[in-house]
Amino acid sequence: MTVGAMNLVGTLPAALTLWEKGGRIEQAIALLLQPQTLMIAYVAAAFGWAIYFYVPPIVAGMMVRRNEKRLKDIEKRQQELVRKWGPGIAGQKA
Repeated sequence: MTVGAMNLVGTLPAALTLWEKGGRIEQAIALLLQPQTLMIAYVAAAFGWAIYFYVPPIVAGMMVRRNEKRLKDIEKRQQELVRKWGPGIAGQKA
């Protein structure tokens, strides 16, 4: 989805230009032969691949850190409850 969406975005300027000029085959070929048209399409596709490869590990790392912090908070709270109520509250024998 990410790469496909970015490919669509990269080809959209050329498609709109072609549409404005009438949409003939000769005009399409002329657009394809322009380096700027190809560069925009390739850069957008590369950006889509970058999102695809780099964003999931970043998000996963953020989630792991958040869950580790939450686990530490739970352990701290459990220790506080054991201190107040005794080891039986945590399922431990006295």
